[in-house]
Amino acid sequence: MPRDLLALALLWDYQDGYLADIPAWLQRAALGSLARVTRRACYQHRW
Repeated sequence: MPRDLLALALLWDYQDGYLADIPAWLQRAALGSLARVTRRACYQHRW
């Protein structure tokens, strides 16, 4: 599990499913929007 929140959001965007114990709508709102920011900042090239 990555400790970097941006890396977690990027990995969440690539996976096919949801994290346990967190509502799906909350994951889509928080991690989905953060994943868009990481893609725009070209953060995936660092991984």
